[in-house]
Amino acid sequence: RIVKTTSSTMEDPGAESRVAEGTSLLDREPRKAAKTTSAWGAGWTLAKTIDGAGCFAMPWAAQQAGSVGFVLCLFVGVVVGAASMHTLFGLKRRVGAESYAELTEKIVGRRAAGVVRALVGACTVGVASAYIAFVGSCVQHLAGLERRWHAVAIAAAMALPTTFLARVRDVAAAARLGVWAVVLGSALAVGCGLSHPVAPLARLTTLAGFDRCFSTVAFLFCVHFASFPVEHSMAEPRRFDRVVSVVFASTGLLNVLFGLLAASLYPRASPIVVNDIDASLPRAASQICLTVDLLASYPIVFIAAVHNLVGDDEPRGPLVLSTDRLAVFLATVAVALSESFVNIVQLVGGFGQALLALVVPPLLCALARRPLPFSSALLHAALFLLGAFLVVSSTATALAAILASHSADS
Repeated sequence: RIVKTTSSTMEDPGAESRVAEGTSLLDREPRKAAKTTSAWGAGWTLAKTIDGAGCFAMPWAAQQAGSVGFVLCLFVGVVVGAASMHTLFGLKRRVGAESYAELTEKIVGRRAAGVVRALVGACTVGVASAYIAFVGSCVQHLAGLERRWHAVAIAAAMALPTTFLARVRDVAAAARLGVWAVVLGSALAVGCGLSHPVAPLARLTTLAGFDRCFSTVAFLFCVHFASFPVEHSMAEPRRFDRVVSVVFASTGLLNVLFGLLAASLYPRASPIVVNDIDASLPRAASQICLTVDLLASYPIVFIAAVHNLVGDDEPRGPLVLSTDRLAVFLATVAVALSESFVNIVQLVGGFGQALLALVVPPLLCALARRPLPFSSALLHAALFLLGAFLVVSSTATALAAILASHSADS
């Protein structure tokens, strides 16, 4: 063995370092992803994960549930969502897991981990397809295209190059640009709406309206499935708790203000409020901001998808990684082309994302720490029951809307 190592070192000066690492060029083991993301970078990335295209649906959501119902939905999304994320990642660090599925496997078992992995995959496809569909909507308005699938194809071609960004630190700068694009697009929508007469919002509407509102809010704030690679890439992962508190509080405040204000300025707001702007130039500018925001969000979701598929290990070559991402990419395009897209997004937000954010974390915590103190057990039981009620109610409303749309088409 010594002779073989010495001869290979004489033939190739770079072989010594490879032998020291215990690997060769042909037989290279997967490497762990470097933890170099700062707290600021993680904060911008998490903020971009929350404040995506869904924030432009906040005025529509406020009109669905009324002002009081909208504030209640955001309270659940921000306060309860942040608390469950603290619980989830505290448990992750204590158990020593790298992904949501691995955390579930270490506490419950492989079968439950398979269910969680499937849910994370479904949420990834649903959120990524929303990005493509929203970009397609902007392209359709900007270019005046008649066929929706043409616009979706253009949007998919624009998003495809971003799917090959592999690390969180690579998308941190794009995330910062995307957040500012959201702020600018929201400001344009509010500024252009000031010329409209103010229409007061109802305080409460119906349970179905509340469910539609909650599904939209969950689409923003129940991003626990996509946050694992963000936390895992940090140089100081324990600072993630503070990052979560600051990001959830700031984005929640901005969304409740924007949602209530824009809902009173646009009495019949569409799910993408920037499309309701009357003036052509500001509308085009806001749609460009939305497109920039979506293209910045798309690789973040894909990093979560790859993290869910292959864990934290870097792939042996770019072909394997590209194959995984291409498969997810094609699935997102197929969902984005669906005519029942809005209902599918509400189903993903109300069922998959809310389940992973509000129901699974307290359940895992209860199973990992037995017996729990009475106060902690009461808190986790309340969180579990609240999350279960919201998931069941929102899922039933989304499924009813999907069935109604199919019945109308037939």
